[in-house]
Amino acid sequence: MLLDELSGDRVAHRAAVEIGPVGCLALETWVCEMWERIEELAAEAVPPTLTNAERMYRRATIELLTEAEPDTSTATLAFAATLAVAFVRWNSARSDPAAGGFVSSVLEEDPVAGMAREHLDESTRASIALSVGNHWAEIMERVAVIEAMAAIEATA
Repeated sequence: MLLDELSGDRVAHRAAVEIGPVGCLALETWVCEMWERIEELAAEAVPPTLTNAERMYRRATIELLTEAEPDTSTATLAFAATLAVAFVRWNSARSDPAAGGFVSSVLEEDPVAGMAREHLDESTRASIALSVGNHWAEIMERVAVIEAMAAIEATA
């Protein structure tokens, strides 16, 4: 179960590297012991709802950052993905460049993103925003590849 999750999710893999093998085993044991309570909480939780475009941009951003800097922290990946989703929403709404609230809306919907924001200081968040902005063309290229692959898989 743990290995399947870690092999398919770059953020989960990064988190596992951060806490180390003993931490992963302890966490897996804890999850097994607390599973009933986790199920109860999960039944009450409202997961963030992302459009297909938002999911693709989120994925492309995470992939790009993990390939560029393998030691990127989990908080950095989560916050960068939040910025990508916020930018997609801002762009879809064709909002004024000065319009606010897009990042806040994503942070309110996604508790992981909210925790990432709290974990990072203001200068680090600004640096991440700059990095996402500077790599936006590459992120868009990755999204085009992801879309093409999804189309190929849908026809197979």
